[in-house]
Amino acid sequence: MSIVKKRSTWAPRAAKPPRAPAKRRRLPAEAARTALLEAAERVLTSKGPQDLKLSEVAKAAGVANGTVLHHFGTVEGLQAALMENLVKRLVDRVVAITEQPWSEDQRMTLGITEMFEAFESKSSSRIAAWLVMTDRVQRLSSVQEAIQRVLSSIEAASLRDPTRDISSERMRRFVMLGILLALGSGFFGRDLSHLFGEEPTAAREAALDALLTLAAKA
Repeated sequence: MSIVKKRSTWAPRAAKPPRAPAKRRRLPAEAARTALLEAAERVLTSKGPQDLKLSEVAKAAGVANGTVLHHFGTVEGLQAALMENLVKRLVDRVVAITEQPWSEDQRMTLGITEMFEAFESKSSSRIAAWLVMTDRVQRLSSVQEAIQRVLSSIEAASLRDPTRDISSERMRRFVMLGILLALGSGFFGRDLSHLFGEEPTAAREAALDALLTLAAKA
């Protein structure tokens, strides 16, 4: 009996062609900056400020690393821009409320609520706390300018209502207290509610209720 050797049909697997690198978007300057800030907020929310890296932000935004460097220079510059962006959004909303033809009580209630909602997001409270702990807030002149803009807007609205007689000093202290409570609620409110065995929003509601009660008595 003869043995017939079968021809081997094995052949080396063809190498896969290298994968083409993903195309990165090229956006106009302002659009690129906005996209980077939005991407940075997503990274910040998921990982925290200590892990906010320029390369991660660039990846999340779908742009080259150099784009982040071009717009912000350093991680510190990006963090400052995030805080300034948060403050600008809040100030724009509060100022818009003060310009409405509502009663002062209505404007006060809506303005306070806006502050609490602005710092309710994890990214906002985290970046605010990070900047405070690293002693960077005082170096953000734009934040101080934004506060002055809010105070001027509130004072102008109060002058339009002759039935209200609140001194500028009392108004400044009230706004300061509102920011303090909103920041504390955003950063620690959920954890504090949990420690008390309450719903996640309990601390926020308590702080907001106390502030609105104080405003009604002013």
